[in-house]
Amino acid sequence: MKYASITLAAILFLSACGTPGPTATPKPSPTPTPGCDPKTVTALLEEIDAIIEEWDDTNSLANSTGRIALSPVIQKMQDIKRKASELETDGTCVEAVACQEAIVDYMELQIDGYLLFMAQKEDAEVTAKFNEASGAMDESIEAYRALAAYAP
Repeated sequence: MKYASITLAAILFLSACGTPGPTATPKPSPTPTPGCDPKTVTALLEEIDAIIEEWDDTNSLANSTGRIALSPVIQKMQDIKRKASELETDGTCVEAVACQEAIVDYMELQIDGYLLFMAQKEDAEVTAKFNEASGAMDESIEAYRALAAYAP
């Protein structure tokens, strides 16, 4: 009886799975861009990670701060954005430059959203700016992943 219930469970499980779909083909490794030295990319990613961690903490704080008290938090966000814009990419690794630009663009849009909120602009305008920032964040994540593909 024990084996019958195990067999029945296995049959139900397998029939619920259906026919297997197409298997994903592994993505080929990117062809290294001249100047995307793995050691340099790794060091840059560590710097970016530290900046993003600080940004995330400050952004969380901004999300829970009242409108009237946002000014110092926004100032800190602007300082973090400056750090991101001053990262040394030397311009030889296209993916590094693209990643930096995408992160800075996202940060600018997010800050703009908070500034609109602080200035008591229409909700639709504030929401639109934060939606734009959200799209820019997605782009920055993709740019980060493209750069991270060169790290060992």
